[in-house]
Formats: sequence, structure tokens, C-alpha cells
Amino acid sequence: MALLVVYSCCLFLAQAAYATAFSEGNLEWCSHQCTCLNNYRTVDCARRMLDHVPSLSNLTVNLYLDNNRIERIAPETFQTLGNLMMLNMEKNAIRTAAASYFCSLQNLQILNLGSNKLEAFLIPDNLTADCKLPSLKQLILSNNRLSALPPNLPNFTPSLKLLNVSFNTIRSVSFNGSFSMLMSLRVLDLRGNQIHQIMADDFAGLKAIPLNTLSLSECGIVHIEPEAFHEMTELASLSLSRNLIGYNTLEAIFTAIGNDSQLVQLDLSEMFLQNVTASLLGMLKRLSILDIFESSVHYVEPGLFDLLPELESLNVGHNELHELENVGALKQLRWLNAEWNHLTELDLTDLDALQSIDVSGNQLKMLPGGWLGAKENLQLLNVSHNMITSIHPEAFAGLSLQQLDLSHNWLSTLNDTGLQRLRKLNLSHNRLSVITPQLFTNVADTLEDVDLSHNNISNFQQAPFKDFISLQELNLAYNRLGRALGEGLLCDIFSSMGHLQQVDLSANEIVQISAGQWQHLHHVNTVALSYNHIKRLGDASVIELTAVARLVMDYNDLSAVDVDVLDKMDYLEEADFGNNPFACTPCVALPFLRWLNHSTVRILGKADRQRYQCYMPPEFAGQYLLDYHPTIPDADCKPHRERHRSQLDWTMIAVAVAGVVVFIILVTVLFFYTQICQKIKSLHYRWQIRYREVSGVEFTNDPKV
Repeated sequence: MALLVVYSCCLFLAQAAYATAFSEGNLEWCSHQCTCLNNYRTVDCARRMLDHVPSLSNLTVNLYLDNNRIERIAPETFQTLGNLMMLNMEKNAIRTAAASYFCSLQNLQILNLGSNKLEAFLIPDNLTADCKLPSLKQLILSNNRLSALPPNLPNFTPSLKLLNVSFNTIRSVSFNGSFSMLMSLRVLDLRGNQIHQIMADDFAGLKAIPLNTLSLSECGIVHIEPEAFHEMTELASLSLSRNLIGYNTLEAIFTAIGNDSQLVQLDLSEMFLQNVTASLLGMLKRLSILDIFESSVHYVEPGLFDLLPELESLNVGHNELHELENVGALKQLRWLNAEWNHLTELDLTDLDALQSIDVSGNQLKMLPGGWLGAKENLQLLNVSHNMITSIHPEAFAGLSLQQLDLSHNWLSTLNDTGLQRLRKLNLSHNRLSVITPQLFTNVADTLEDVDLSHNNISNFQQAPFKDFISLQELNLAYNRLGRALGEGLLCDIFSSMGHLQQVDLSANEIVQISAGQWQHLHHVNTVALSYNHIKRLGDASVIELTAVARLVMDYNDLSAVDVDVLDKMDYLEEADFGNNPFACTPCVALPFLRWLNHSTVRILGKADRQRYQCYMPPEFAGQYLLDYHPTIPDADCKPHRERHRSQLDWTMIAVAVAGVVVFIILVTVLFFYTQICQKIKSLHYRWQIRYREVSGVEFTNDPKV
């Protein structure tokens, strides 16, 4: 029994010693220049200014050496790292690499040597069996100086799936028969090279393998022989963007591919294609993604869409289209981008699968009723940067949009949209002056982000923001709400926005925000009041913002920052008071300067001399505020403050006394006026009686008198 206890104790101590030996803080196993994680399986030596590869444990599986200054790899560098599976050495200064450097890495799966200065990747003809990387799946040699593909690559990496040699100086491609050994190769990236011509037999070695993705964009290609891609039966994604290939050449290429093409994704962006016709692309019947972005397209043949029944994504943005007809034939279309063309109308009624529509930057003047149909799947609609002046009440009927962008149009009024689950609404840069409650009838409880900036709104009537229980961001910048906020006319505007986190009231001609405007914003953390005319923090009632963490008040009329207000804002983390006319007088600037020295609040742009400088008095104009060091003792400022406070108190007393005196005078005048009027009435009455008596004696005709 005692032996068993001793054995258990020894085993426990051995395990503890093993764990200690492999702890992250033990420098015996981890270089002090790196960070070791997961029991030394992951070693992070990135961004350490290294000029060599440090000594590492043979337990290393993932090694990060990127963003350093390594210029060469010694043949013995990785000999002890037999368990390495991922090696990242991108963004160094390596000039030469050879297969012999990596022979010991039999388990390596990913090798990244991108963004170096490699001029060659040497693989000898007589490569031995023990100097191959049978497990390597990804080889990244992008952004180097290679002038040719690595020779004998199939012998060195027989299981390669991805080869990235983009953005080198390769002038010609010749995939000879040896590349037919790469039966696992699926992705070949040749972007950004200098391949001006592609001959029919350049891809001969690739036609026997199931290559799936081929990128030839940005290569300056002017000519491709029609048979170049013929018999590449598994090719699903082809990118030819940013080249100078003519229409006739492209037509011949796709005709040679034939109706049996497996192409699912085709990128013809940033080329010069004036027309997109059925004879150009009609044979690619399995296309799912077609990208013709910014290709100077003037005309898309309507009949083309009848030949592409499986198209799900169409990008014809930034072209010269005046019309886009027969889009309704694309029954599977889910993403449509037709931004920045010259479209005046667009019929999308039959596209029930649509999820995202972008027709911004066109010439739409109105949105008619039913132009979208009843699309339950549509989530995003962008019709910004058009000339829309009116929207039919049924324009969005039956939709379940989550994002609607109507910004940069000519809308002056907008009523109920009929939407029910909207989360983000952008109405900025319009001509709205009135926001009616009907606008938010069905979406008040779902809206999370509302942008009404850059309009002409001066007031809100009938509480349009009622029951906004989900709203988190409200942008009202560049309107005319200053007078309403100063007079307390918007006390109820935030009453139901208990979850609001960001509010922007910049450029609203605000001089003062009366007390009580912020009282319902218990969770707001960011308030922007830039480009207004606020002279003191107290004038903006910011002390009511009990949870605010970021306060932006640059470009106002602040001559000083009231630190008494800032000290009461317990959660304030960032503030911006730049570009204000600061007064550099001792008793005005001294409290704020002292506050800056001890406060943990981060002042945005504090080091920018142009943003924080003195404006007055004239002798300090242009001086950096933090360079102003008043020598006046604080005791000398106390009488100034007391005198100011005393003057303020006497002023208030004088005003109160004057009010009492005026009141007494008014009461006295009223009293005397009442008494005198009574006496005058009495005298007048007596005079009338006497007059009647006298006149009765003198003028009676009674003979008895």
C-alpha cells in the first residue's frame, strides 16, 4: 500500500513537472522572441522585427513568422520541425527559396511565402523521394518577383489543391504535361501578372485535371486563342476582368467551350464591352453568377436572359445602360446590382426569389405601385441617388424589407410605406420638412437605425417617434431643430427611445437645449452636437446624459469648457471640443487645463494645433491651447469667480426687487384708480340729482307751485 502511495505521488510530480516544462512562460521551450500557445503547438513570431528564424520546439504545428525582416532561409532552419503543418512567412524580404529548405516538413499542408522578394523558387530535376511535400495542399507565392512558374512543381507538391502565383512578373504560362499529375489542383490564381497572350496549348497540362477555379484578371491580356479553355470540362469559375480582350475574341472563346460548359461564375468586369448579347454568353446555360461591372455596356440583349435560367446573381453596375429589359425571365435571380446607370424605369414584378436590389445612381423619378411585386424574400432595397419625388402608396406592398435606402432623392413628403419588419431606414439628403406619424406606423417597434440627416426638418408634430422601443441609432444632423430644442418643444421626441445608443444633432443651429430634452435617454452612449452655436456645456443640458460615453461638440462657440459639468458625467470616456473659440485668459482656461492633466477622459484630436488653439485675447490668437501656461495663482482667480458670482447674485436680487416694486406700484395704481372712480361716480350722481331738482322748480307748469 505504501509503495502504491509513493508511486502515485511520483506519477503526480512527473505530470506536474511535464506541465511546467510545457507552460507558456518557460523560455527553455519557447523563444523569448515569440509567443507560444496551446502547449507549443502554435507559435506566434509575427511582427517581432526578426531578421532570422529563432530556435523552436519540435512540437510546433502552426508557425507564424509574417511581417518580419527575414531575408534568407538557411537549409537547416526547419530540420527539427517535423510536425509543422502550417508555415506563414509572408511580408518578409526573402529573395530565394528552394525545395531543399522544406524537405523535412513532411506534414506541411500550408506554405505561405507571399509578399516577399522571391525571384525564383528552385526545384531541381533530380528531386529525391524524401524531398517531396506529400501533404502540401496550399502554396502561396503571390506578390513576389517570379518571372516564371516554379519548375518541376508537380514532383515537389503532388497533392496540391491551391496554387497562388498572383501579382508576379510572369510573362507566359505553359502548363506542360507534368501538371497533369496535380490531380487534386482545384484553384489556380494568376492575377496581376504580365500575360499578354494565351495560346491554345498553354493549358494543355490542366485539361486532364479537374481544375475548378481559374483567375486571369489584371494580366493585360489582349488575345486568347479560342481553343485555350476547350476540354477544361470541370472549370466552374473563370475571371477575365481588367483585360483588353475584344468582343469577337470572347465570343469565339465561349463558343469553343460549347453548350456543355460547367461555368457557374464568370467575371467580365472593367473591360470594354459595348454589347452583351445571346451570341456572346447564351451558350453558358449553367451560369449562376455573372459580373459585368464597369465594362462600358450600353446594351444588354433581352433574349439573353431567356438562355440563362439558373442565373442567381447579376452585376451590371457602373455601365451606360438606359434600359434593362426582360429581367423577369431570370426566375432564380436573388441579387441584382444595376447601380449607376441611366435607368428611368425597371420592372421587377416577376422576380420572387430576389433578396437584394441595388438601383442607386440612376434616373428614377417615381416608384410606381407594384413595381416589385410581393416579394417575401427581399431584404435590401437601395434606390438612393436618383431623382425620386413621389412614391406610390403600394410601391412596397407585400414586402418584408429589413433595409431601405431612399437617400439622395428629391422627396418632400413621405407617408406610410406599408413595411412591417424594417430595421434600417435611410432618408438623408432629401427635402423633407415634415415627418408624419404615419411614416412609422408599422415599423416603430422594429426600426434600429433611422437616418433623417440633411433635410429641412424644423419640428416634429404629433409625436412621430412613438413606441420606438428598438431604435439604437438616430441621425438628425443638418436640419433646423435648434429653435424647437431651445424652446423645449421636443420634450417628447425621445420619450419612447429607451434603448437609443447614438444620436446626432450636428449642424442644427442649436444655441440651447432646454432642460428635460434628454431625460428619457438612459442608455445613450454617443451624442454628437458638432457645428452648432453652443457657448457653454450647461446650455446643452448634457449633464442629463447620465450614461453618455462619447460627447462630440467640436465647431461650436465654446470659449471655455465647464469642468464642473464634466466631473458629473461619470461614464464619459471620449470627448471632442476641437475647433472652438477658446479664451486663453488665466481664470477661464486654467480649470480646463488642470482637468486635462488628471482626467482619464480621452480628448479626441487634442494634439492637433489647428483644432485646439486660442482665439482671444488677440495677443494669444493662434497659440496652441496646451502651450498656454498661465502663471496667475489660483487664489487670484477665486476673487474673480466670487466677484462674478456676487455680481450674478446682486443682479438676481436687483431683478427680484424691481419686480416687487413694479408689482406694488401696479397694485397701488389699481387701488387708487378704483377709489377715485367710485368718488367720481358718486359726485356725478349727486350733481345729476341737484340738477334735476333745480330744473324742476324753474320750468314746471304746475299752477300750485
